[in-house]
Amino acid sequence: MLMAIHSNHGLIREALDYVSEECGGEDHTFTHEELLIFKSKFPYALYPLFQLHTHMIQHTLGERWWENYKLHHQDKKDEKRAKELAKLEKDRRESEKEKEMATEEVLKKRMGIKYYLMPWQRVAEQRKLARIAAIEADMEKQQPGRKV
Repeated sequence: MLMAIHSNHGLIREALDYVSEECGGEDHTFTHEELLIFKSKFPYALYPLFQLHTHMIQHTLGERWWENYKLHHQDKKDEKRAKELAKLEKDRRESEKEKEMATEEVLKKRMGIKYYLMPWQRVAEQRKLARIAAIEADMEKQQPGRKV
């Protein structure tokens, strides 16, 4: 019995030493990764916290209420994320549309009156503009900071 107490005390001492040396920064907080590593190395050290957590869930409002709460909270997070993604997609489409409109303006300027009189020529001119843009992009990559 005395040996078991002594070995547990040694294991806890080892866990505390690990925490003081390896985990937590100057602000004495754990990152999620540090906590996972600590949990895998010293599972017995966090066992009382998990037991306390389980008992609190069972004795305050019940497990069903907490499960419903987690589901509701996750749904809200999912909705928020979906809205953010929709906004990003909308912004991307608007940016693409603006770029297309700017390209169309350049095309009108480049072709002049031919833009209206020879619409079949637009595709060829658009291809030329695309090649010019690709060449300019390559030149920018080769010489960063150079204005084209």
